Amino acid sequence: RREVISKGGKGNDFRLFEDMPGGYDAWDIVATYVDREFELKDGIVKDIVKGDVYTMISIEKDVLKSKIEQNIIIYNDLDRIDFDTHISWHEDQKLLKVFFDVDLQTKNYTRDIAYATMECCSYRYNPYDKAKFEVNAHNWIDMSDEDYGVSLLNDCKYGHEVNEHKMILTLLKAPIKPDPKSDRGDHYFTYSLYPHAETWKKAKTLERGLEINHPLVPVDIKSEGEMGADKSFITLTSDSMTLEAVKKCEEEDAYIIRMVEKKGRSVDASVKFFAPLTYAAECDLIERNDVPVDFDGDTISFHATPFEIKNYKVKIK
Repeated sequence: RREVISKGGKGNDFRLFEDMPGGYDAWDIVATYVDREFELKDGIVKDIVKGDVYTMISIEKDVLKSKIEQNIIIYNDLDRIDFDTHISWHEDQKLLKVFFDVDLQTKNYTRDIAYATMECCSYRYNPYDKAKFEVNAHNWIDMSDEDYGVSLLNDCKYGHEVNEHKMILTLLKAPIKPDPKSDRGDHYFTYSLYPHAETWKKAKTLERGLEINHPLVPVDIKSEGEMGADKSFITLTSDSMTLEAVKKCEEEDAYIIRMVEKKGRSVDASVKFFAPLTYAAECDLIERNDVPVDFDGDTISFHATPFEIKNYKVKIK
């Protein structure tokens, strides 16, 4: 165990800035936004609830004409803190971000992007790094050394920054062009802090990011036994392969199964279906140019290279 937040630093620190980037009001953020910050009042704790599963701290914070209501959920048996957030947003040309001063110094950090991950510099040594002060990430960013790391997960907020030991998430903009009321109103979202041992790959940050974006939904299935039936439409054997799409084929009576290797390594894996197959082929992303592959009943075995997209067309008995 160790402190996540650096000594003298802050976590879950909401900060508001003037946002007047010029010609592309709804799209651009300029690097000098940090020079035009508004002073905000401290939030207040409205309630604390302790239970067998988690402790929940409810807070409120006024932001000029807007209000933040947030439930901070600290789990008893999960190494994750959720920030379940509601913001009533009524600003003009303002930018709201949340900062975490983490107790880490790493040269690079990792961000989750479409069908891959990417390493970026944590420091702004040169004009190229300074220009990349904010970057996109899908489900998470992570700062790790070999022994310890911190991941910042989100379920719908994609603008991120890392500046030395600060992990920053952009929450809301308030542009006046082309829509003078763009994004005004109520917003509901969740971001999470996930401290972990070792690297993001060993700590399963990829899986934690998927869990917050695609939570499990329980479904009752009739069974003769006391515990209920155990069924799965598709089962993947590799923890570095993610199932990205299951859909009907556009031009044939078949299913398309799309998977991708997300941890940057070569793997031997298999995908198992709920019933035996009658046909299996690897195809391209527009579902053509079939190359038939071997299968064993309900299972296809395959080899994937780092970040490779595997697209299969299957027919099920």
